[in-house]
Amino acid sequence: MTISIIHIKGKQMELPENFKLKMQNMLGNQYDAFIRSLDNPIEKAITVNTGRIDMETFAKIADFQYSPVPNIPNGYYVANLHYSKSLLSHMGIIYSQEPSAMYPVELLDVQPGDIVLDVCGAPGGKSTQIMEKLNGSGFLLSNEIEYSRTKILYENLNKLGYNNYAIINNSPIDIEKTELLFDKILVDAPCGGEGMFRRDNFDFNSYKNINIETNAKRQLSILNSVKNRLKKGGRLVYSTCTYDIHENEMVVAEFLTKNPDFHLIHIPGYENSLTHGIKLDNCDTEKCYRRYPHLFRGEGQFMAVLEKDGNDTTELTDFTNEKFKPVYRKNMDEINKLFKGVADISGLNIYNKNDVYFAVDNALHLDGLNVLNIGTIICSGKPMKIHHNFYHTFADRFYNIIDPDDNNAIKYIQGLEIDVDAPNSIVAVTTHHIPLGGGKVTGDKLKNYYPKELRVK
Repeated sequence: MTISIIHIKGKQMELPENFKLKMQNMLGNQYDAFIRSLDNPIEKAITVNTGRIDMETFAKIADFQYSPVPNIPNGYYVANLHYSKSLLSHMGIIYSQEPSAMYPVELLDVQPGDIVLDVCGAPGGKSTQIMEKLNGSGFLLSNEIEYSRTKILYENLNKLGYNNYAIINNSPIDIEKTELLFDKILVDAPCGGEGMFRRDNFDFNSYKNINIETNAKRQLSILNSVKNRLKKGGRLVYSTCTYDIHENEMVVAEFLTKNPDFHLIHIPGYENSLTHGIKLDNCDTEKCYRRYPHLFRGEGQFMAVLEKDGNDTTELTDFTNEKFKPVYRKNMDEINKLFKGVADISGLNIYNKNDVYFAVDNALHLDGLNVLNIGTIICSGKPMKIHHNFYHTFADRFYNIIDPDDNNAIKYIQGLEIDVDAPNSIVAVTTHHIPLGGGKVTGDKLKNYYPKELRVK
């Protein structure tokens, strides 16, 4: 048998022998094409937050090439994009997303007004997609069990400028103990990651030590922990970025065997972007979906769409959580003083956690969960200052707004002063009438409030 070698950034990487044997058995005469595809460069793609911009304006700003990802209405392959420096990224318009990873959320069929749970949220690509589809309605509860990964999840969701989400740091078992109900649940489970071999940061040494049976038990445990949190008639998508049948079809088959109130569904119309799952004798797992890099532009992905029998309704309620308190009158007086003559904060539901003040729309009873962030931070600190999130989400509430052209907007996200013609005041900064951040006009200059950690270098 010849040794299969792939090249990542000029480095030769030998594929593990057990992986090659497994894929030969799985793919048959397609195996050679599959191996050749692993030598191709990884595809770059984005989703576009079309609730925040129209495509005509997007086309004017985009200084890179883009083309549609099949069956993803707001997904585009891209070339020559410097994502971190792109004005569109700082506007909350684009999110860098691997194209195959877009399909689980597309199959979830999120509708405006849905209440959605993303069980394994970080780094945030799929939660971002869900938020884009909700477009400011309904609610997303995005969970990440590893606290160290919640920071990047928060940064990515906060960019979108929406108010209808919360980030929690809990195990699926913690969520199981609540009485929450969701219209849609996404379980993008931790896995062996075989579909990501082409990524330049893939850790082959860690892969060699992976126990697939342990992975499968954990994946099944996650599904069983959240199954009762899906309302009757709701949809759950289970996905991984690995090829192994033990972590994919066999997990789905075992879950369905023990949960007869769930069933697999196959959605027509994806023939040009997805292929069928592997049929098992005891289950119709050919209704699952797979993506392979030799068949489609993107990495490896597995998906199963599960629906729960019956019918139920779910409604948003007033937010509650023991760590978040209603604002005392003394603090509210201080907040009103901060925003006086600057922005209209009337009608906002404001909660306090450790001297950080959040504006929260109707949400969920999240008692017993470790809520890290909800809604929009409006102000924080001692002395109290208006938070960047408030400028970025609620620019339309400011009494004074400046809207620089693209060149000055780029200077703004670089942290530079820009020339302005506006009255001396604290202002929201937008471009193309889409929020970027804030600043203070003094004379004919804008003192830049764009956070240092976000600035383009």
